[in-house]
Amino acid sequence: RDGSYRLTEYAVRIQNTAAVPSLITWFDLEPADCQFVVDDNYFFLDAGETRELKLRVREDWTDVPAEKRWSVKSLR
Repeated sequence: RDGSYRLTEYAVRIQNTAAVPSLITWFDLEPADCQFVVDDNYFFLDAGETRELKLRVREDWTDVPAEKRWSVKSLR
C-alpha cells in the first residue's frame, strides 16, 4: 500500500449523565495507536448536557469490535 487510506465518518453523541459538570471531557479510541480525527477533543460538558461530534477513523481499522473501541473519559 502507498500509505494513503480512507476515513470513515461517524456522528457520535456524548451526554454527561452526572449531576456535576465534566471539566475536561475527551474521546478516546482503542487500540491507542489507531488513527482518528475528532471535531473537538478536550472540552467542558455541563451536567445533563449532550454534545454531538464528528469522528473520522481509518477505514481499515476493523480489528476490534465497535462496541469495545469507543470510550469517553473525563476529569471532574
